[in-house]
Amino acid sequence: MVAAWVLGAGLLAPASAEWKVGVRDAYLANLDADSVWSAAKKVGIPVLEVVVTSDLSCDRLYEGKEKPYRVDTPENREKLLEAVRKNDCELVAFCALVPLPKDGNEDWAVEWISKVAKAAAAMKVPVVYMPLGGRDLPQEQFVERATAFIKKVGPVARASKVQLAIENLGPYLNKPEVLAPLLMASKGGEVALAFDPANMYWFGYPRDRIYDLVKIFAPYVRYLHVKNAKYPPDKRDSQREMGWEYGKYAVPVREGDLDWERILGILFDAGFKGDIVIEDDSLQKFDAAGKQKALQEDATYLKETVAKKSKPARSGPPRVEFETSLGSFTVELCPEKTPETVKNFLRYVDDGYYDGTVFHRVIPNFMIQGGGFTSATEQKFKGLHEPVRNEAKQGLSNKRGTIAMARTPDPHSATSQFFVNVVDNAFLDAPGQDGWGYCAFGTVVGGMDVVDKIRNVPTQPGGEKSTPVNPPVILKARRAK
Repeated sequence: MVAAWVLGAGLLAPASAEWKVGVRDAYLANLDADSVWSAAKKVGIPVLEVVVTSDLSCDRLYEGKEKPYRVDTPENREKLLEAVRKNDCELVAFCALVPLPKDGNEDWAVEWISKVAKAAAAMKVPVVYMPLGGRDLPQEQFVERATAFIKKVGPVARASKVQLAIENLGPYLNKPEVLAPLLMASKGGEVALAFDPANMYWFGYPRDRIYDLVKIFAPYVRYLHVKNAKYPPDKRDSQREMGWEYGKYAVPVREGDLDWERILGILFDAGFKGDIVIEDDSLQKFDAAGKQKALQEDATYLKETVAKKSKPARSGPPRVEFETSLGSFTVELCPEKTPETVKNFLRYVDDGYYDGTVFHRVIPNFMIQGGGFTSATEQKFKGLHEPVRNEAKQGLSNKRGTIAMARTPDPHSATSQFFVNVVDNAFLDAPGQDGWGYCAFGTVVGGMDVVDKIRNVPTQPGGEKSTPVNPPVILKARRAK
């Protein structure tokens, strides 16, 4: 589905100048810790998102059996800040749940958020995100109430210089046709998006649709929640009923269906600068030790991913790394010779099209071919783009280690499939046997030993004996930085 909305610039300054990995305070409960601060130290996540209730108490911040913190007065705010400093922690957001009123009077909610934003400004907490309650309202009434609230609360952001944000959650705000107009109702981006892609996965969208939605809403994201789920393959790739078996299939962040490296890459490319906060809903499955281990691994994975994605882009020609079931290899592309072919290939890479495809044709004294099948016999058609013009006459020679486009007898029929030459195949160069040849557009610059492992996998008897018994899988193909 192609987005019908254009979400763009005009937002407040980034909520954060860097990407910190944090955790919501409620997820630090039941860790056999005597306080929320010691729990944060146990899991190695000193960056906290704090829930603030309607009476301005912080009822998820515990010390023993006490919940001693509030943000309603300067003295109470300083008491909390002193505990934060003493325990080497940091507050990155306040969470304030706003139940939308049925009677249409949002003034009480605006007054409350004004108080939360005032406290956030005084304590240098950059974000107040506001989950909007009201799932008992009909959708039309919910949208009406939410729009009115967003318009009224906008001046609060301007006055406090705190980024306000709504979150996509529940039966309405995970619908793009509802969420997008609400975001556009905010003048100058005073109310932006606290984004939770996994909430959209919970809502029932197929996995591939999630990445499209991330691209649509990336310009409005100022804060990010992270969790994951791992559904059976037939449910992962199809529309599901809202909330279907989510608790059963919730897993730690690294283990789930959603590729957070890909999601963060999309957000970073769109200019996202904000904090990344863990909401791991799989914790309910574990004892205290298991919860601690899951949160530690979540944080390690996200910090590693942020470090990888936030590195300055490598100068020089574009490179693509293929992570396969037999190891990884990297190709460097040649856009100066084959611009249209490289553009076409990178389009499939950026779409994530190659993830889960296989090398379905392997000939040890010729080449290995992939990028178009999900098994030895099942071709992938969903996501194909129009064929690309054959640039073999200006491309590289088909020498060992070069990557080239596969095609039918029609010289201009190449789409997603490619092959890597494992020997010199000069006879494929233009003009070839049909006056055109096969377009080589890059070279393997790392991992040729993995390519050789793929060329030597056992193949089935019959025909040209090129079908692997167990086709090597492309787990992931990404631009290398």
